[in-house]
Amino acid sequence: MAERSPWFLPVVVAGLAWLAGDAGAALCEEITIPMCRKMPWNMTRMPNLLHHSTQENAKLAIEQYESLVNYVPSCSPDLLLFFLCSMYAPICTLDFSQEPIKPCKKVCEGARAACEPVVLRYNHTWPDHLKCDDLPVYELGVCISPEAIVTDEPPDIGASSESMEIKQPGKSREKGRHKQKCPKCKRLKFSYRNYEKKTYHYVLRVLVKGMEHRGDEIATTVNVMEEWKHHAISVPKGEVQLWTNSTCKCPRLKPNQEYIIMGYEDSTNGRLLLLPDTMVTNYADKWPKRFKKWERRLKRSSGGKRRKGRKKQRPDDGLQGDSPDLENSRNRRQTGPERHGDES
Repeated sequence: MAERSPWFLPVVVAGLAWLAGDAGAALCEEITIPMCRKMPWNMTRMPNLLHHSTQENAKLAIEQYESLVNYVPSCSPDLLLFFLCSMYAPICTLDFSQEPIKPCKKVCEGARAACEPVVLRYNHTWPDHLKCDDLPVYELGVCISPEAIVTDEPPDIGASSESMEIKQPGKSREKGRHKQKCPKCKRLKFSYRNYEKKTYHYVLRVLVKGMEHRGDEIATTVNVMEEWKHHAISVPKGEVQLWTNSTCKCPRLKPNQEYIIMGYEDSTNGRLLLLPDTMVTNYADKWPKRFKKWERRLKRSSGGKRRKGRKKQRPDDGLQGDSPDLENSRNRRQTGPERHGDES
């Protein structure tokens, strides 16, 4: 006669299975970080991808980027906020509750390409902990991007994380999803007003030799004919590379064409950058003389401002004079010198 199992064994097994399933759900918690409350997911888990153990810690850390998200003129605030929240308040679902889901590399690259020029303008560099190198590629790994989220509600309404689909390797995309495309490249108007506002690090006269993709970046090889300005990196005559930290070509340059390029340096890595915020124009004989005139005008303008004190900001000046980041911007607003005149 076969030995019968104790009557309570099925109940114990069922209870253990229920506890195992509920343990995954218990890792998820409702998002309380104000900047991320409007994301198309409402559940997160801690520690996050940046090792903050609580949402309160993550909230204090992400707030240093609030002025960059709200920067005027805009640097793709929706994509930037999506990327930041996917790092500081990563989505948590029942299917993926064991570890945080990373944003896709293209999300990081898009946010960085749009907003790094603003960061560089204030002599900061893109933070190491927000670099894109180790993030998964959309087609190959488990990651989150705006086009990978499927909900029954519009994107600006908080949707339950349980109703969302996350991109997994080997699974085809849902109908209606589109491969991420490069945004339309708009060449910045080559003008003194933009030159004054952008505070570029370098100004070069170059002949474009060619471009090539190197991983997730583009290296544009140019022959430097004249250096008119530099900041931390002195540029010799001869071939140098201008780096675009994206696979999207912007601004677009033609080989064997001579240009004046005004852009930013990445002094940490010793590189010259070619970004969407770079100012480019075809070379003409008028430009050397005109650039010298711009420099004299800029020096006179800077000297006048120092003598007269800080003027009231014009509406179209954006955040000029007030860093859009980064950790100390709030302290500068609180402890900076008093403004003169009527602020109303």
